[in-house]
Amino acid sequence: MLNKLEVEESFLTQDVKREKLIFTAIFLLALGLRILFLFRIQVIAPDSPNYIYLTNDLIEKGFVNFFSHGFANIFTIYPIFICLMNFLVKDILLSAELVSLIFGTAVIFPLYFIARKLVGVRAGLVTAFFFATHLYLIRYSGEVLKDSTLFFFSVASLYFAFAGTWKRSYLLFFIAGVFSWITVFVRLYGIVLIFAIPFAYLVSAIKDKRSIKEILINLLIFLVPIPLVGYAIFVIFVGPEKEFVIGSFMRFVTGLSFTNNKVYADNLINNIPKGVGDEYVELITSHFFLVATVEFINVLATTFTGFLFFFFVVGIYLDRKNILKDGSRLFLLSFSLPFFLFDYGIIITHCFLSKRQLIPLIIILFPWSAVSFTLGFWWIKDKMSVSTKGLLRWLSRVVIPAIFIIWIVSISLYNMKPYRAKNVYQKESGKYIYEMVGEESVILAQKYDSIVVYYAEGNGVYYHSPLEVRKKLDRFNPDFVLWNTHLDPLPDVFGVLEEEGLIELDRTFLNNRDEYVYIYRVKK
Repeated sequence: MLNKLEVEESFLTQDVKREKLIFTAIFLLALGLRILFLFRIQVIAPDSPNYIYLTNDLIEKGFVNFFSHGFANIFTIYPIFICLMNFLVKDILLSAELVSLIFGTAVIFPLYFIARKLVGVRAGLVTAFFFATHLYLIRYSGEVLKDSTLFFFSVASLYFAFAGTWKRSYLLFFIAGVFSWITVFVRLYGIVLIFAIPFAYLVSAIKDKRSIKEILINLLIFLVPIPLVGYAIFVIFVGPEKEFVIGSFMRFVTGLSFTNNKVYADNLINNIPKGVGDEYVELITSHFFLVATVEFINVLATTFTGFLFFFFVVGIYLDRKNILKDGSRLFLLSFSLPFFLFDYGIIITHCFLSKRQLIPLIIILFPWSAVSFTLGFWWIKDKMSVSTKGLLRWLSRVVIPAIFIIWIVSISLYNMKPYRAKNVYQKESGKYIYEMVGEESVILAQKYDSIVVYYAEGNGVYYHSPLEVRKKLDRFNPDFVLWNTHLDPLPDVFGVLEEEGLIELDRTFLNNRDEYVYIYRVKK
C-alpha cells in the first residue's frame, strides 16, 4: 500500500511545476502564520532578556571577549545571529524576533527534502503542511528564544547526513559535521546529534552492506569538526561555572533522582487537584519506571498534538515492513532513537520534561504522521471521486479541500489571540518601576520576573528561595524586591522584613489568574 503511495503519484504531484507551486504555497502559509503570531505576542518570554543582554555584551565587548565569559556565552551563538541582523534593522528586540522567524520558517526546506525522499512527494507535502501549521512550531518561530535556531540546524544536520548516505557524498557528510557542532553551540542539547548521526549511519550502512572503508571514511569526515565541541566542553568544565556544570552532568549520568522516588511522585502530582494527590504517591513510587514511561508518552503525545501522534503511531505500524527493508527509513528511525533515550533520561533523572525539549524529535517524525494521514485521506477521496453517485463526487471536490481550509482558518484564528496576555502585569510592573526611578535600578527578584527587570531597564539580582532574600538584600543593596505569586503565595519573610523596617510595600500588580507581583521598595 505504501509503495502505491510513493509510485502512483497523482497528476497534481507528478507535475514538477505544480509540486513547486504547492510547496511555495505551504511555505508562504508557514511564513504568514508565523508573522501573524509575531504581532500577537504581548510580552517577551522569561528567558528572552538573557539573549538581549548577551547581544548587548557582544556589541559592546566584541567577539573575543564575549566568548571568554564561560558557559552561557560559549553555548549560545544565537546572539551572534541577532547581532548580524541588528546591523540591518538597528533594533535588538526586532532583530531577535526576525532571527527566530527566519530560522523557524526555514526548517521547512530540509524537512521537506527528507520527507520527499523518504515517503514520496504527496506525503512530503503533507509533512511540510503539518510543520507549517503546528502551533508549537509557530510559537517558537516568534519568540526571542534560541529554539528555532536549534530546530533549523538539527534538521539541516540530519538532511546533509541523510543525503550524504544515499548520495554517497563525502562533502555532504562534512557539512553535516559542521552543522552538528553549530547545533551544539546553539544549545548543549545539540550534542545528541554527535551520537545520533553516526549511529543512524552505521545502522543504515550495515543494512545496505556498505564497505568498511566507506563507513570509516564517512564517520571520520563527519567527526572532523568535533574537536571544537570538545574544546568548548573543556572550557566550561574548568571555567567559573564548573561546579554547576559538573553537578548537573553527574546528576544526569548517575540518575540521582532514582534514590528519591517520593520527590518524583510529588512532581508528577503537582497538577492533580488538592485532596486526591496522596493516594497516587504510593502507586507512583512503587511503579516508578511505568509511571515515568506513561508520563513521557503523555508529554510526547501532547507535544505532537493528539491527532498527529495518532497518525504517527498508525504510520509506523503501516510502514513497519518498509522500515526494515529500506535503509533510508531505517536511517531516520535510528537517528530518532538517541533523542528518545536522551529525553526519556531527562524525565527519569530530572522529574520533568519540557515540551520544547521534544520538538526536535517530533519534527523528524512528522513524515510518518504524513504517511498515515495521506493514505487515509486520499483513499477516502479516491473512493468518493470514482463513485457513481454524484453527491459523493461533489463531496470529494468540495468537502476534502474544505477540511484544509478550515484547518488553516482555525490556526489563523488561534494565532490572532493575544499571546502571553497573562504576563502583561509583569510588563506593567517593570514600566511602573522605570517611570519611578528611570533605568539602572537594582531589582532583587525571582528568575521568573526577569520580564519585570527587562521592562524596568534595570539590573537584576535573582534568588531561588525566599530564604536567600535577606542575605542578598544585605549583599547587593537593591532598590526594589519583588515576589510573584505565580508559583507560591507570599512567604512570611517579606512580612518580617517589613516589620523590621527594611522594606515597604510600594504597589501590587494583578493578572487575570489572580497572580500578583508585589513590589517592595528597599528603605535606604
